[in-house]
Amino acid sequence: MSTFQIHSRNCPEECLRPALIRGYGRQRICIVIAFKNGNYGDPSWEQLFTPPIRIRDGNDDFEDGHYELVLGAQIFQLTKSAGNYQEIPALMAVAVK
Repeated sequence: MSTFQIHSRNCPEECLRPALIRGYGRQRICIVIAFKNGNYGDPSWEQLFTPPIRIRDGNDDFEDGHYELVLGAQIFQLTKSAGNYQEIPALMAVAVK
């Protein structure tokens, strides 16, 4: 087993990734900070990214409300309140296949 694989299994790796925010008939690409949980082919690959997930470029004209964040093949529930996207905390995230 390589050092990288040991590291990624024991300590998730923080990374920047493009994602899609969608809802209310609108969508846009954004950059998120998420944690990579494993590698493709590992048993955990279906849950490759894990919370906390933060929107890095949250400035847009979307109204406050509930949105979906599509990150790879995963979909997370996302809330925008007072003009800011809320971080998706580890205990509140629900990934949908």
